[in-house]
Amino acid sequence: MKRKSSNNSLLKRLEEVELHFIITFGRSGSTLVQSMFKQHPNILATLEQPFFLVNYRYFHKKTNWKDADILLFVENIWLRKKEMAYLWKIDEQVLIQQLQILRSHGKLTYRNACKLVYMNHYQFNDKTKIIIDKNPIYLAHIDKILEVFPKTKMVLLLRDYRGFYASIKAYQFKAFRSNYAYLLSWKIGASRLIQQFKTLDFHIIKYEDLVNQTEKQLQDLCAFLSVDYVSSMLNYQDNNHFNPTELGEQNSAFQEKIKQNHGNIQKAIMKGNEQKWKERLSIKEIKTLEILLGTQGKTWDYQPTQTISTSEKIWFYIKNAPFLLINYLKAYIFIDLIYKFHFSMHRFIVQKGNQLIESRKK
Repeated sequence: MKRKSSNNSLLKRLEEVELHFIITFGRSGSTLVQSMFKQHPNILATLEQPFFLVNYRYFHKKTNWKDADILLFVENIWLRKKEMAYLWKIDEQVLIQQLQILRSHGKLTYRNACKLVYMNHYQFNDKTKIIIDKNPIYLAHIDKILEVFPKTKMVLLLRDYRGFYASIKAYQFKAFRSNYAYLLSWKIGASRLIQQFKTLDFHIIKYEDLVNQTEKQLQDLCAFLSVDYVSSMLNYQDNNHFNPTELGEQNSAFQEKIKQNHGNIQKAIMKGNEQKWKERLSIKEIKTLEILLGTQGKTWDYQPTQTISTSEKIWFYIKNAPFLLINYLKAYIFIDLIYKFHFSMHRFIVQKGNQLIESRKK
């Protein structure tokens, strides 16, 4: 009787808890928002781990799950298990047992399997009403999210593309040497988003507004998610994910990456920082950015600062065609192609890529 009650409780929580997504371009404040959500007693905001996309091609249409499928699904959660699993602290045996319970009740779908992974995060508890996932790669895969989670709510976190570029320039742990691969990733993601933009219900937050009107933006965001705003969300600096004690068991390279990538999370928001790109970028850089990304940027009222003729734009693309093509292919591999690979190949590429990044630092 107790076991049956426990199973019913699991199924009930699976239906009760809501799962929503932050859609963003990266380097746009998504980790800041995640840290703010983390301080809410009714919200679990997870650090990015792309198991949803990694497993999508294997399982999104599967209806008859065998034991081997369940084991493969759990194995495929971690592309970088040594470095990332500690941030979630999932008991994989418990997760496997719960997936088997869902199967015995005829409830094991890809939607429920993914949701159960979030529910096994060590910070998920009886007070959790909403789970928030964020990952910049989701920007190019909104169609997949909506296919699996048609009732989800999406928060669109935007940032001026020139500010994005200034942040990318300063970022030391990049998969690509050329910043243009990231710019073209931005362009591809923005173009796909624009195609769906008018038909989807997004709550839009601009990084610039988040910096200057933090509390109001959080209040509006909570209203969109139908959860009470709590002032503790402003205490985002109390984030154990970036606490040196929590990182103590990790290798020094990973600690350095966390420090460089998210170190500013433990600092107070500095108003005016969102406009630093005007000082950090040259006129030539800004002109290049406005040629490449200006059309998409204007969709969200990020207006160009320079007047650029049609002939200048055409000459730019002709002159840089081979370079742009190479970086477009890099962006396409990063955004799309890698998720079509077998999991073992995907994991191998990610691990080797990170070893290369760390060797550059040395």
